[in-house]
Amino acid sequence: MGFSKKIKEFFDSKGLKQRDVSKIMDDYNEQMVSRYMNSDEISSTFIKKIAKYFPDADIDYLVRDDDDTIHIMNEPGDSYNTEAVQLVMEIEEKLTKLKEILARKSHDKI
Repeated sequence: MGFSKKIKEFFDSKGLKQRDVSKIMDDYNEQMVSRYMNSDEISSTFIKKIAKYFPDADIDYLVRDDDDTIHIMNEPGDSYNTEAVQLVMEIEEKLTKLKEILARKSHDKI
C-alpha cells in the first residue's frame, strides 16, 4: 500500500476531507493536500505538517514501503491507554485531597 492510500485511510478514520485537512494545517493549500493524497510522491514539508498537526499519525508507517520488514514489539495494544487512565485517576484523587485541604484551611480562617 502506498503513501496516498495510507494517508487517505488515516484522514478517513478521523472523518476528515481534504478541505478539513487544509484548514487544520494552517490553511495549507487545498490543492497540495489533494496532490499528496492522490499521489505516492512525498514532500518533506507535507510530512512535517502531518507530524505537527496530527501527532497521533504514525509517520514511519505512512512513508514506509510495504515490502520493508518491520519488527513489532510484543506489547499489548491498550497498555498505553490503560496507563493514561490510571494517571488521570491518580491526578483526580490528588485534586480531591487538595480541595479538601484547601476547604479545611478556609474553614479554619472563619
